[in-house]
Amino acid sequence: MPYYISDVVLEDDIIMHLKSWYQALSNADVELANRVKKSAHFINNAMTSKDIESFINYFISLDALFGIKGDVERSIKEEIGRAHV
Repeated sequence: MPYYISDVVLEDDIIMHLKSWYQALSNADVELANRVKKSAHFINNAMTSKDIESFINYFISLDALFGIKGDVERSIKEEIGRAHV
């Protein structure tokens, strides 16, 4: 386990939730699945980076997941706002 989650206890309900999430990802359309995988890659990079490099990787992860070419800032803000509803 990566150091940043070494204290997480993986109980049966968490494992079932993770399995369901990965099953949904495998059933998602290719574009969405690719966006999620790219975003996760950059989140992992951010978690293992420091300072500005960490910030940049988090921003790239948001762009990978929500960004629309030529309209990145607005599209990220819109999707993040939607996630809080």
